[in-house]
Amino acid sequence: MSTCVEWEGAVLSTGYGQVYIGRSPSGKKVRERAHRFEWMKRNGPIPKGMLIRHTCDNPICYNIEHLEIGTQQDNMNDMHSRGRNHNSNKTHCKNGHEYTVDNTYIRKNGGRNCVTCTRERHKSRKVS
Repeated sequence: MSTCVEWEGAVLSTGYGQVYIGRSPSGKKVRERAHRFEWMKRNGPIPKGMLIRHTCDNPICYNIEHLEIGTQQDNMNDMHSRGRNHNSNKTHCKNGHEYTVDNTYIRKNGGRNCVTCTRERHKSRKVS
């Protein structure tokens, strides 16, 4: 993979480069994240519901070779598969139950639920 090209201008607290692109009709400054601006310069508008993802996992990078279009779910899948989700590294739930194949329910969004905790929660809701 080619080297990251890191933005040297303003940087948001989230680590993304920020570029000033003009003013709105009301006179308010309009800014865009540097990687999104670079994508739009090269490829045109970003379709509604899509976002620009970093293949390099470096938010300050705006190298067009490191950018690809995708959905939020694609981005979440990347985060999970690349080990960037601190929750995906947890081996036990907040109540101390181990995440095993039999004790873990995987939600559609990739998140996990502890089967033991879910069962206990349902038992406590039943009225005798």
